[in-house]
Amino acid sequence: MVPQSFSAGEVLRGKYRVERVLGAGGMSIVLLARHLRLDQQVAIKVLNPDHLARPEAVRRFAREARAAARLRGEHVVRVLDVDESAAGAPFMVMEYLQGRDLREVLRAKGPLGVRVAVDYALQACEGLAEAHSLGIVHRDVKPANLFLTTGPGEKVLKLLDFGISKTAPAPQKPGATATGLVLGSPAYMSPEQLRSPAGVDARTDIWSLGVVLYELVSGARPFQGPSATSVMAQIAADQPLPLRALRPDAPAPLEQAVARCLAKRREDRYPDIAELARALAELTPTGKALAERVARFTAPRVTEDVTIPPQARRPLEADGDTTLPSSLGRRTAELSAEKPEPSLVPAPPPQPAPRPASPRRSWLLFAATVLAAGAMTGLAILWLRGQGPPADLVSQGAPPIPLAARTLDAVGEADAAQGLHVPVLPPGPDKTTSSEDAGVVVAKPSARPGRQARPDHSHPPPSADPTELPLK
Repeated sequence: MVPQSFSAGEVLRGKYRVERVLGAGGMSIVLLARHLRLDQQVAIKVLNPDHLARPEAVRRFAREARAAARLRGEHVVRVLDVDESAAGAPFMVMEYLQGRDLREVLRAKGPLGVRVAVDYALQACEGLAEAHSLGIVHRDVKPANLFLTTGPGEKVLKLLDFGISKTAPAPQKPGATATGLVLGSPAYMSPEQLRSPAGVDARTDIWSLGVVLYELVSGARPFQGPSATSVMAQIAADQPLPLRALRPDAPAPLEQAVARCLAKRREDRYPDIAELARALAELTPTGKALAERVARFTAPRVTEDVTIPPQARRPLEADGDTTLPSSLGRRTAELSAEKPEPSLVPAPPPQPAPRPASPRRSWLLFAATVLAAGAMTGLAILWLRGQGPPADLVSQGAPPIPLAARTLDAVGEADAAQGLHVPVLPPGPDKTTSSEDAGVVVAKPSARPGRQARPDHSHPPPSADPTELPLK
């Protein structure tokens, strides 16, 4: 029977028909339902209606949905939808997983083989690496939140329940953790998480995974006691038994890796989950490949150094045959429509071509021609009369042509051809324009920030409570 207000056959939001209960816990209920339009089974996690009046419970549920929905990897349960029931109870729709969590596996089988345990730990590392790469700290890693699917092919481990996850580095919001309230499972919590849940980082998940690995191999938790208080006291002050004291056949490197995960000071643990994966890689045949997948999430960002190929760097030729990259070509076309582009490279001075003279220049040439003709006529008359030309006229010669009427130099010629104003320079020696006088336009494509390489996964995962998952 479906508890509370949910009944078999009930349809949520017009598309999810409830079939049965998969599990029920203090905070939520997990239902098996069918998507009517897709004819696909899904798991629906609903906040227990008894907690609707508790703002912290509603916030925690929403936090889990937001965190899980951001993750797209193979080793995190996939969230498909988020909504609320007609009664106002929020729910999230997740992929339906068939299998059991590692808590049930331990209860049924006891300690696992070293290679199997390490393989599961490495799969958990990949799920955590993805979360950490997005600034999400799980804060509740334990066997009940590591679900082992039993589909065709190899078994895949899925990370569940981001209900008390923390998104770093955002500061703690008021009410996120009530005074004196410890969120999580004390036996798997790091010393710093016991002191201040809001002040933890990714290394608290490394501690918790170390506890899980210790338990998978030895069959016992490293810190035990008759009450949660005594367990927390041991975590804060005591050292656990070495792993090989309980499992003599465990490899020494595994014992050392677990011991480093359980260092009291987080500075003494592995700096990130990828380092832990590298330490475990040699302990299982698939370890190296799994560790490489984990490392992809934590690899530093690389900025691509874009090198301009020689043909793109080459300046435009005079005939305009050089091809620009398409983006630069479009931009060049836009600019050319606005105003003429300066030449990319100064061209050799062109030979002046015959051209119509300006009105002023035509008048000056006409006046000079008249004066020269008059002078020649006078000289001819005097010569015919047998007199020499006046000394002053011979010494003066024809009047000089003004500078404005001189042939323009190469730069002035180009400017005049574009209809630009050419200033009249004072009399002086002719100035030759060097190649440095012309501006050179250089197109600089900006470097594109590189993307983080990520493994190519199919669609990813969501989350559910340990006790709220299907048992088989």
